[in-house]
Amino acid sequence: MGGNFNTFCECLLIKGERKFYEPETIFRRLGACHHFAYFVLADRSVYAVFKIIQRQGAVFSGAKGLNVVAWILIVFGIIGIFVYVTMTSDNPYAENRIFGIVVSLAIAAGGGAVIGKARRMKTDSVKYRKYIDIIVNESRTDIGEIASATGIPYAVVKTDLQAMIDKGYFPGAYVHESDGKFVMPLAVQPDAAESRMGTEVRTCNSCGANNTVPIGRQGVCEYCGSGV
Repeated sequence: MGGNFNTFCECLLIKGERKFYEPETIFRRLGACHHFAYFVLADRSVYAVFKIIQRQGAVFSGAKGLNVVAWILIVFGIIGIFVYVTMTSDNPYAENRIFGIVVSLAIAAGGGAVIGKARRMKTDSVKYRKYIDIIVNESRTDIGEIASATGIPYAVVKTDLQAMIDKGYFPGAYVHESDGKFVMPLAVQPDAAESRMGTEVRTCNSCGANNTVPIGRQGVCEYCGSGV
């Protein structure tokens, strides 16, 4: 078995030409690819996380995607830690053991941080749905009433509502500090074509807001951007 493996390692077919390498040389080249894979994984994972959290309405649907990315990082990191910790000194990768362990720990820790972000998003989604239901569906805009209905402190409600405005969930809205009101812009009236077609109220499956859309046409939730 060992002889066959060495024979295989000694010969690689590259660009149609037969070239010979010592087994140790091949292991070192594979090791370089292994480290490169770590950086590619980290780069793509960071990109995926930012794409998820920057999407409009991400707080309502992004937690699942973040958890997938997180567990990929954690599993990959744990495998890396196990491989490097159990590596013997005669292994060609051994000289990079410390580097591999540190990178693997960082990747696993990054996965843990992403899980924390996903949990915060899930918590926020519960609060945000309550706010949207009270403000949009029930037309109650007094911040004190919203705080009482949700059981959330007044100051936290005000901070949350401002955060939702900043994230684009309530376009054109603002918090009126002096009278403690959440002020929504006037509803946009349907154009002539939409009036002829007729409209209906549809509830967004993501954020729970009621949206008025033309009958028979696909609409977009004006609060979270999801299809309705």
